[in-house]
Amino acid sequence: MDEAGKDKKAEPIKEAKKSLRGIIWMAIWLLSVVVFVLWSRGIIASGLALLSVPVGVISIIAWAIVSKIGRIVLAIIILLFMVWIIVYFFIARPHKVADNSMSPALSQGDCVWFEKVSYYFNPPKRDDIILFTANDNITESYGRIIGLPGEEILIKPGEITVNGNKLNEKHINWGGFINMGSSLQPTQIKLGENQYLAMDDNQGGPQLNNASESANLTISQDVWNKFINDSIIEKGRIEGKASPIKYSCK
Repeated sequence: MDEAGKDKKAEPIKEAKKSLRGIIWMAIWLLSVVVFVLWSRGIIASGLALLSVPVGVISIIAWAIVSKIGRIVLAIIILLFMVWIIVYFFIARPHKVADNSMSPALSQGDCVWFEKVSYYFNPPKRDDIILFTANDNITESYGRIIGLPGEEILIKPGEITVNGNKLNEKHINWGGFINMGSSLQPTQIKLGENQYLAMDDNQGGPQLNNASESANLTISQDVWNKFINDSIIEKGRIEGKASPIKYSCK
């Protein structure tokens, strides 16, 4: 048998081996995806499950090298990843609500989509619930805007005055916060050109838990000053506005 005949006879065997390698890499990739999903849902607790990430990357690339279907799947994954990047950083992203400080508008365990598009065209407004980066530039928090740039605001437990007019903010529930801060001096501030005042709907909650475990205790002036300072949000730290889209992610 000449060389051409041998090559022709060997071709189906090569194709079969190539197809088998593709199936093996596909199976490894699918298994890595399943492991990662189970780990992300808390079903698998072992940190070894994170190995599914590099294994998944290697297997999908190897599958794409030996299989046309693998190349199609890889192209779809890359496309979806690019879309996710655009949506997450420029359009909207979900945030898990960690407590009930904004209840009933936002409840603990809710995943809320905070959208960015509105603020590309219009500035934040009073009553908007916003997601923002805290003063440490690391953690994220949320609150309702009650003060706008340029406004003069007088704050004391149980009452907020904006430009000389008492703010009738139906959302703020001061609760035991009034008793805790009864000895505090009112604080007057003037918001800068790009500053907003945002507070939780339920005061005396997470923001002051470190200062007091009971409404019968009092808040020091230093804690009060920090509370006010943390409530002043620079426009550049606002990550987005709460949208109607939310779901339970407990």
